[in-house]
Amino acid sequence: MHRAQLVLADRLVRDRQLGVEELLATTATRPGVRLWGKYVGVLSIAALPVLLSDLAVGLYETVHRDAPSAVPLALAAFAAVNLLGLAFIAAFALVCPLVLGAPLFRVLFVGYWFGNLLNPEYLPSLTGSLLAPVGDYAAVGWFGVKGFWAGTGGPEWLRPDPTGATAAASTATLLVVAALAVLSGRGLLARRAATG
Repeated sequence: MHRAQLVLADRLVRDRQLGVEELLATTATRPGVRLWGKYVGVLSIAALPVLLSDLAVGLYETVHRDAPSAVPLALAAFAAVNLLGLAFIAAFALVCPLVLGAPLFRVLFVGYWFGNLLNPEYLPSLTGSLLAPVGDYAAVGWFGVKGFWAGTGGPEWLRPDPTGATAAASTATLLVVAALAVLSGRGLLARRAATG
């Protein structure tokens, strides 16, 4: 997942460098619609390989273990765990380079992503919290699998025990923050267009 986000980190910055931004401004499409379209495109590009691998595993399990529910379960897990994390990260990969620049964002993102996999008791971070995009709460709360760090260490309000309700809370939190990130990108692009 992290490689795709690193590659996608300069989409909006590159539009301006290549002169595509001015060309797109001449179309009848509003800037907000173009931004959301770019976000959906970035998310789709990042999600397709993950979806295909999840489907392949589901098909393998269906054939070799005679488990007809494996494909629907793989699709549900993809949507709840993988797609949710990708939606969160894609929003920031699209917008943050407008402020930080693509090279600095890439360096910081690598640290952030690997920090999400480390024990939060050793490295203070959002790991194991409702804002961690690795899908721990959904995996544990809805699918009953062992998670990484969901609910581990720290205050209960930040890292509650993983249940179905906290999985829903984590999902809602990640989607709202991702939407806010994309909306802030709209403001950043408008300000950049006004300053020339």
